[in-house]
Amino acid sequence: MWARVHKGPIVSGQIPTATADSVAALVALPVDTGNARRTRAATALKPAGAAGAGVVGAIMVSASRKDQVTLYPCRVSLMLNRIRHLFAHDDEPYVQPPEITLSPIGLVRNRVKEPMPSGWEKVTSRIIVRPEIEEALLGLEGYSHIIVLFWPHLVPDDERGSKLRLHPLDDPEYALQGILATRSQIRFNPVLVSVVPLLTVKGHVLEVRGLDAVDGTPVLDVKPYIPYYDALPDARLPAWIWRTAPEWIKERWKSRPERG
Repeated sequence: MWARVHKGPIVSGQIPTATADSVAALVALPVDTGNARRTRAATALKPAGAAGAGVVGAIMVSASRKDQVTLYPCRVSLMLNRIRHLFAHDDEPYVQPPEITLSPIGLVRNRVKEPMPSGWEKVTSRIIVRPEIEEALLGLEGYSHIIVLFWPHLVPDDERGSKLRLHPLDDPEYALQGILATRSQIRFNPVLVSVVPLLTVKGHVLEVRGLDAVDGTPVLDVKPYIPYYDALPDARLPAWIWRTAPEWIKERWKSRPERG
């Protein structure tokens, strides 16, 4: 059974008497909000009078004043998530992860020798996969589009991660953005991602259209594009993204409202 919703005073961090017989444990965290000191807590519940029984429910405790508390019935999973959130620290120490090494599974072949700002939608490319892993492509021909992850090898090593913030397209008209909030190639680990139409699969060669990678680009991975996993129609975008989009993209998405 659930403890009833209770509104009343809380004394010295104790749960009101009305629900004490159902309470197994209390975790409370005071939070300073400037004008008032708020206390949030989560309480694991057991059925009244059933000592030792498993936890079956929870109440959330929220106080907008030091002497007033409100108890809300909720599920244990919600309570645990709230506890984790309350005790999370903004100053979480950084622990250096192990180094990783990636080996290309193939490379791009096309007629584009230098990066270009637009026009990729007209470019047809071949992805030459390593012959010894050709069998890994089995079944890929059943998809209309694929996701290609590749490495922009023409970006100099000393430029990668050289900026923490920049103006999109290097245009001061747009507000400064953190490098991780952009698609800039001078990011720390410039693994680039494109979704492209898959035209053919012939042996260990994939023919695609619209891949924005120059000739000789190392390909790190290829995977099928699955719309109900990969397409998020409610995704929110800042307004500057729409202003910098190519005209053909704007035309395709003109029915979508601008978000920002």
